[in-house]
Amino acid sequence: MAVLMRIVTVIVIIIFCLSVALAENQSSISEISEAGKLVSRSANRFGLRLFQEVATDGEGNIFISPMSVSYALAMTLNGADGETRKSILSTLQLNGIDDINTSFKNLTAYLTGLDPLVIFDIANSIWYCDGLPINDAFVDVNRDNFDALVRGLDFSVPKAADIINQWVSDNTNEKIKKIVRPPIDPSTIMFLINAIYFKGDWTIKFDPNDTRDHPFYPAEGKETTCRMMFNTKKYDYFEIDLFQAISLPYGKADFAMTVFLPDSLSNVNNLIDRLDEQNWSIWQENFHKTKVELGLPHFKFEYKITLNEILKSMGMAVAFDGQKADFKKMLEPGSVPGQNIYIDQVLHKTFLQVDEEGTEAAAVTSVTMGLTSAMPMPNPVMIIDRPFLFAIIEKNSGSIVFIGKVTDPVWED
Repeated sequence: MAVLMRIVTVIVIIIFCLSVALAENQSSISEISEAGKLVSRSANRFGLRLFQEVATDGEGNIFISPMSVSYALAMTLNGADGETRKSILSTLQLNGIDDINTSFKNLTAYLTGLDPLVIFDIANSIWYCDGLPINDAFVDVNRDNFDALVRGLDFSVPKAADIINQWVSDNTNEKIKKIVRPPIDPSTIMFLINAIYFKGDWTIKFDPNDTRDHPFYPAEGKETTCRMMFNTKKYDYFEIDLFQAISLPYGKADFAMTVFLPDSLSNVNNLIDRLDEQNWSIWQENFHKTKVELGLPHFKFEYKITLNEILKSMGMAVAFDGQKADFKKMLEPGSVPGQNIYIDQVLHKTFLQVDEEGTEAAAVTSVTMGLTSAMPMPNPVMIIDRPFLFAIIEKNSGSIVFIGKVTDPVWED
């Protein structure tokens, strides 16, 4: 009996300790530091401007993850120096944040541990050409703060792309299956990749029996048909002359989809023009709970965009310049004399599905780093002011037709 009591006591102690540890863990991930808030606001400023730039150039459905782009470029930032670093900091709106890496680490812990009813995963990886003398400090800072998988691969074999794409597929629940196209360009030395996966069920469910065909007007004078979900419940709601807005919560309501419907006399592009940090903050503060008769379409699509030109226009053109970019902190000093590292491509892919159950979304951003050939040398200077040899040849066969030497370039009549 005494032995049994001791066993029970031990089990109780173990359960108590596990409960305390779990409570402490839940407390730590449910709070966001001031640095985390700063980097979140910076990402929002960058994201609103990025979306405006993408929407200006794009037609049809557009769906991007500014957060994914921010994470991929923040990892890249750890290899940048000089004006290149300054340009990326400015573009990402990260100026003034003392410890950027720790801020991203805190933001990741907060977001991914916030709601047990919502799946929210952030994954990062760095893939480099096997044998590349990669800088240990660059690797360590990205492993420690972004939990990045860092792996060397032989980029010359087709399976290298397959391995990277499998990681992408695994970390987006197979919603995005490819980001690297084989064969990998010989000038490519590294991929820095972020993947985000989100799956949340609506807090307030839609009844599939209420879903029906309904007109949808993609442009003035045009009409199509969509599958429209209907609900009449209490939601956070807000309206002004420019639009109506509603917040549709997921899980415990930590995450939500905010939908803005432009006024019938306006259009969505006019609304996009008004997107900035100040307006966004004002709008978010004005939601109030009220009963709403809601109709929301089903939709599901994929989106892809190369962000090179947009990021250049936003202020980081130097990072894409093969001669001026400064990413020397990625490699060991002096390891590639006469060559230079630059951003070759920033590719962004997304997936989105919205239905009666909730929302599933995924995003991948790949920053491809290239290595220039030997740096161009100044134009050669050749002053033929001493004896020289010459030949006249037939170029196709290589036959020497004439050959000679000049020691005194006389001009004889």
